[in-house]
Amino acid sequence: MLEKPQAMNPFRLIERLGLKLSMRHLTAKGDIFGQIYFEDGLGHFYSSDKKQTYPLQVKAGDVFIDPESYALRNLGAVNNTLVHECVHWGKHRKAIAFKRLLNENCEELSCQLTTSNHVSKDDAIDWMEWQASQLAPRMMLPRQKMVLILKIIVYMFEKI
Repeated sequence: MLEKPQAMNPFRLIERLGLKLSMRHLTAKGDIFGQIYFEDGLGHFYSSDKKQTYPLQVKAGDVFIDPESYALRNLGAVNNTLVHECVHWGKHRKAIAFKRLLNENCEELSCQLTTSNHVSKDDAIDWMEWQASQLAPRMMLPRQKMVLILKIIVYMFEKI
C-alpha cells in the first residue's frame, strides 16, 4: 500500500502484469512507438540494416518498443507508451479475443503516431487506442500528486 502518491514505474507494471518487454524497430518510418501481442504467432518488424521487414515468432504478452522512441522523444513519452500497452493488455484483451472469434484478424495493437484526434465511432480499435491514450498519462501520475503539483505552481505564480 502506498503511503504517499507517487509516479508509476512502467517497467514494474510490465513485470507485474507478466508481460515481456523487448526493443525492436517496428516500422521504416518510425511511426509506431509500441506494440503488444495478444496471441502467439508471427510478428513483423523492420530491419534498419537490411531496409526491409522480417517475421519473428512472438508470444501473447510480448510488448515491443521501438528504440527510436528514446532518440526521437523523451523518457516520459516512452513511459507513457509502456503504460499505454499495459492498458491494452488489461482492458482490451477480451475484446480482441472476441474480434478473433468473429473471424476478424486482430493479433496485436500498435501505438501509432497520429496528428489527428479523430476516432471513428464505428471502429472498435480506434476506441481502444483512444481509451489507452487517455488513461495512460492519468495512471502515471495520480490525481492527488497532480493536485499537489498544481497547488505549488499556483502558489509560485501568486508570489510573482
